[in-house]
Amino acid sequence: MKKIIFSTVALLLTIELNADNNSIERLDLSMEIGIDNGSNNPTFFIPMYWSDNWYSGIGYKTSSTYLVDAQETLTGKGKLVTGTSSESLDINVLSYQRNYNNSNYSVGLTTNFETDTYVTSGYVHNKVSDEVVAFDGLQTFESIGLGIYADYTIRNIYDFFSLRIGTTITPLILLNFDETQSKVPSIEEQAQLVSSSFQDVQYDLFISMQFDVSSFLEIIANFSYEYIPISSDALGIDISDVNNQYFTESNFSYRASTTDMNIKFLLPKFNFSGIKPAFGVGKRYFRSTISSSSGLSEENNSDDNYFIIGMNKSF
Repeated sequence: MKKIIFSTVALLLTIELNADNNSIERLDLSMEIGIDNGSNNPTFFIPMYWSDNWYSGIGYKTSSTYLVDAQETLTGKGKLVTGTSSESLDINVLSYQRNYNNSNYSVGLTTNFETDTYVTSGYVHNKVSDEVVAFDGLQTFESIGLGIYADYTIRNIYDFFSLRIGTTITPLILLNFDETQSKVPSIEEQAQLVSSSFQDVQYDLFISMQFDVSSFLEIIANFSYEYIPISSDALGIDISDVNNQYFTESNFSYRASTTDMNIKFLLPKFNFSGIKPAFGVGKRYFRSTISSSSGLSEENNSDDNYFIIGMNKSF
């Protein structure tokens, strides 16, 4: 609820401080409602225009997943429950926008503050010793990134179609990693690892298209792709070896990509200072691979469908 209130206040403040509301672009205030998992994830980007050529902005998004998976090893069977949550705050520090007849380009400096939490819980039943080993884990990734944003926009192609393509490249990222792992029995054990390190370049690409169908309906189609590489030290526990008495520290490599596609329907007749109510549907594909120096190799794939409701003025 606090997130929704904050988003609404920020939106109203933006409208109040921008005297020429027709100049507002890139504004998005949405709630994503998960079809498969029922999660509610607010997402928004709210710009602040200082002049015709200079603007800043603030963006926020969240996501969450929950998965129950059966585990089968050489020594027995078990169950693994995983939950992930992500919270990201993006600040467009300052961007320059140059306007032409029916197009413009924008270049700016951005900062990103992101927290990702990965929770695991489960058990393995050892057929040999006839005992159950339970394990729990909590991994927290907190990162600060400094990046460059750029986009190019063309409007009113054939009087009904507008297009924007853009990218954010983040070459400077500091990651703080905190991990706690525990298991019982055979030997009750708990371990913690804390580390900080700079990461490889992250980037995302996006394409946004608007179709002015009529005075009653506009359609926006969005496509985005995000790539995140992470390398860090981590604790390892081999659930196939229930007699393992120690956690082992190893270096792991994590590579994740997220592909997001959605379509929004805008109602221009019900606009508020040029900002229009919107609703739609979307699908998100998440792919990741994890490997470590201890021999771990794992792939995770998930697909999420969601509804969208909110307010929008992209072009």
